[in-house]
Amino acid sequence: AVEEFLREVRRRELPHSAGLVSQPTAVKFLMARKFDVSRAIDLFQAYKNTRIKEGIININPDEEPLRSELLSGKFTVLPGRDAKGAALALFTARLHRPDITTHKAVLQAIIYQLDKAIER
Repeated sequence: AVEEFLREVRRRELPHSAGLVSQPTAVKFLMARKFDVSRAIDLFQAYKNTRIKEGIININPDEEPLRSELLSGKFTVLPGRDAKGAALALFTARLHRPDITTHKAVLQAIIYQLDKAIER
């Protein structure tokens, strides 16, 4: 499944975005779709397109405003799982301050935390 995923995604990708497609990337998207290659590719394409559309190419958690957004605690990936084994994420709306943050910073924080959670 990993080789099939990599082969198909690399066939579709432009050379400048080939770095997004590694074996660990393939595994995390395949795991998210229970190793259904077609659905995993669709998920990867949606993920990639969202990052491009929102201008979220490189994420550096030490740079502002992302650092403050991560420290706010408004988005958390919980350590446990639900009854079916799915990971749980919590967005605490009362901690969201749209007057002092940006849409991009919030998206960066969510993507960064989800990527890190999936790596584990």
